[in-house]
Amino acid sequence: QAEDGIRDYKVTGVQTCALPICDLYRLPTEAEWEWACRAGREGVAITDWEELDREAWIEGNSAGVVRNRGLKLPNPFRLNDMLGNVQEWCLDNFHPSFFAGNTDADPVFIDPLAINEDVYFKDGHVLRGGAVIFGKSICSFPFKMHRERFSSSWFTGFRVVRPVPREVLDRLLLDPDSQVNTESN
Repeated sequence: QAEDGIRDYKVTGVQTCALPICDLYRLPTEAEWEWACRAGREGVAITDWEELDREAWIEGNSAGVVRNRGLKLPNPFRLNDMLGNVQEWCLDNFHPSFFAGNTDADPVFIDPLAINEDVYFKDGHVLRGGAVIFGKSICSFPFKMHRERFSSSWFTGFRVVRPVPREVLDRLLLDPDSQVNTESN
């Protein structure tokens, strides 16, 4: 175990993935993934090639090779490899018609966590972040792809999140300056 509380695990077909030691994990939703990837940055993408090169393994600087985590600089939230390296599974179901006809006047609402046989993984799950074989236009904040169920690739991976317990969120919302101890929650 590393000092930062992260362990590397071997997973079939994947070099390593980082799992902090705790009780409950899941894939991030698309919204969580994009918020973490943007890390407070605005716009569609990192437009400065030198900044993107410092942060992401993509076509043009990777030689098409997936690297171990943390070899590039982290984003402003101190998260490594959010863009490039491997595209990442999100919990959200992929809906091919989601963007067709989805407007502010007539929004389409889809529960990303819907788990039933009619919806769950029917059309695959969303992938975000791009990968070592994609250029900078695909390795951008909003770009998404999807994969069908039971599919895999050498440039697809995942990261997990640990949801914050509701009682901790409630305490933070009531008193944003409070020092909540999340270790015991």
